[in-house]
Amino acid sequence: MSALFTLSKTERLKSRKAIGLLFKEGLSVYKYPILIYFRHNERETQAGFSVPKKHFKKAVKRNLLKRRMKEGYRLNKHYVANLQMDIMIIYTAKKEEPFAKIETSIIQLLSNLSERKEIASS
Repeated sequence: MSALFTLSKTERLKSRKAIGLLFKEGLSVYKYPILIYFRHNERETQAGFSVPKKHFKKAVKRNLLKRRMKEGYRLNKHYVANLQMDIMIIYTAKKEEPFAKIETSIIQLLSNLSERKEIASS
């Protein structure tokens, strides 16, 4: 199995301090049903995933949607792999969407982030 398609512990955003800075200083992009907050850092790209308890009361549903978001990110992280940023992927829809729709949104947003980085660096 290729290491490109894994999502290791070091690639997950868990630090409360980093998450706080991300929401305080980061920028966001949105494509239904996904909202992505991002902020550049000095280490490797890390991603976090969130589903609001307000819309999905049952943990089973929240975990299902988080698994779908993680899989969409894992398969398409090559767009942002070398950008050195913190990313928080948030599910914003009020109903459960199929994996294909979630993955399409994640692909479009991650490619948008990589284009922004290329424009900013040139």
